[in-house]
Amino acid sequence: MTSPELQNILNNYWSGRAEAYHLNQTQSERAQFERPIWEKVWSKALPIVSEEAVKVLDLGCGAGYVTHLLSDCGYETIGVDGSEEMINQATQENGLRRSTGRATAIFQVGDAHDPEFREGSFDAITSRYVLWTLLDPQAAINRWVSLLKPGGVIACVDAAWYPKGIDAGTEVDSVDGPSAFVETYTPELLRNLPMSTTSTGHNFAELFHNAGLKEVTLTPIEGLAELDQRFGLSPGHESTPQFLFRGIKSS
Repeated sequence: MTSPELQNILNNYWSGRAEAYHLNQTQSERAQFERPIWEKVWSKALPIVSEEAVKVLDLGCGAGYVTHLLSDCGYETIGVDGSEEMINQATQENGLRRSTGRATAIFQVGDAHDPEFREGSFDAITSRYVLWTLLDPQAAINRWVSLLKPGGVIACVDAAWYPKGIDAGTEVDSVDGPSAFVETYTPELLRNLPMSTTSTGHNFAELFHNAGLKEVTLTPIEGLAELDQRFGLSPGHESTPQFLFRGIKSS
């Protein structure tokens, strides 16, 4: 199966998850307690907002949770995702936010591996839960570096999610049924996703080093495990340490 065919399978899966995923991130009981954690993570990771606009590209943005959070923090943000339905959810949320005077963002369907922007366009590039599901994460980060201005930042959140593979009992909320995740992320597909079964966060950091980024850091994200314990997880899911991976492009 070719890379475009595999990517289409992944995009279709996430389109099926889009509405439930968005509602869980924005309206679940857990959401109000989780948002301050992410505000702290991204405010520390990204350049300080000043009088000049700080332009951020959020790749694999899904329904726009991080993109909109960054907009609320004063960043000029663009979100890109391969799933049309995820972008539809983000666009609908944009409309609701605009009607109540909240900050908005720009959203478009696109390939996180090779975003269609001019080189040197952004002060920062972000992603959350994206690197693990990329077909070629190293090529993606290499491309992302080219889109940064000198001194720009790449900041990604991810984890060693499935070092032993995916539990066959894993269930998700999807229009394609609770087994959609297991049926999509098969052992055969995981073999095409280099970071999907990594056993350590240091392998993500190595991608940053290989791309020539400087001052690469790996920072544990505090507070999420406590929320996992408090609110529980879907069947088959485990509480896994998450990290912020950050690097700077040479000036």
